Formats: sequence, structure tokens, C-alpha cells
Amino acid sequence: MPPALMAQEPALAEAVEAEAPMPTGHYRLPAKGDVVGEVQVVKASQEDTLFSIGHRYGVGYEEIRRANPDVSVWIPGEGTEVVIPSRFILPPGPREGIVVNIAEMRLYYYPKAAKGEPSIVETYPVSVGRMDWKTPLGETRITAKTKDPAWYPPASIRKEHAEQGDMLPSVVPPVRKIPWARTPCGWAFRAT
Repeated sequence: MPPALMAQEPALAEAVEAEAPMPTGHYRLPAKGDVVGEVQVVKASQEDTLFSIGHRYGVGYEEIRRANPDVSVWIPGEGTEVVIPSRFILPPGPREGIVVNIAEMRLYYYPKAAKGEPSIVETYPVSVGRMDWKTPLGETRITAKTKDPAWYPPASIRKEHAEQGDMLPSVVPPVRKIPWARTPCGWAFRAT
């Protein structure tokens, strides 16, 4: 390869990297402005529910339901167009660490960018407690980490649900997400 083309190769690799698709819910931070992502429209398959479509695109129940008020939650129907509200206005404030926008029911994670890497934000739908449960306000710190933890619903919650005929399990196993791997051409699924 001629030296002039070899010199252009890193710039080309960087351009390809900048355009490479990112995993669902991951966005490069914009140079200007506070908007990331874009609204998408997909067609439902026969076995889809709004829940499964929302999960696939990193959109919570309320978000997908509100974006598709005339679509059946349980049986959208083969070929039904479903709006994916995956355009977000980043919350004000420092773009570092974890920011939870309770009103939006969305978590924003700003990981530290490696030297020479673009800054990104990861965003995930979250749920909030019941109206009569107060959300503690303040600064929190992670004191311990557990890989793929199970959740043990409190006895009081299990009892409350049982009284309504809804039997909750004593243990909810972790949800296994499809792992992503960084490749020279961008992001790709990694076999497990």
C-alpha cells in the first residue's frame, strides 16, 4: 500500500468507528445540544407484544404504551406499525456517573471515556415505587457489587399480592442480557 494511503488509514478507521452502530440505548454525546437517539417505527411480528418490542429496543412499558395508544398491548398483530420512542433529551447537570430522571422513568449512565474515545451515554428504562412510598433523595454510593443478582421480594409484598390472587415467587432470577463485544467494525453480539 502506498505510504500516502497508509497515513490515511487511521483517519478512515476513526471515521468508520464514529459511524459504527452502538448497542441499544447507547449514544455518542452530541457536540452541541441535549438530544440523542431517534424515533423509530418497526413492524410487529405475530408473536410480538408491546412489552417484547419495548424490551428489544430498550423502551419501558409506559413509554411504548403512550407512543402507541391505539395498539393492543398483548396482541399488536402481524405487520402493525409500532412507534419506538427512542429519542431522549438528556437531563440537565453534569454528564458523569448515574443520573435518574424519575419523572421520565429513565436512568442515564455516563461512563468515563477512555483516552481518544468518544464520550457516550447509556440509557435504560426504570420503574419507580408506589405513590405512597417515598423515594429517598440524596447522594448514594455503591458499597458492594454482585454479578447477576437474584431479587427476593419482601414477605410483605408477597403477602399483599397473594391477597389479590397474584402469587409472587420467593426468588426472581437475574435477567440475562445478550452481551455485546467491541469489534474493529463496531459492536456485535458475543456468543455465550
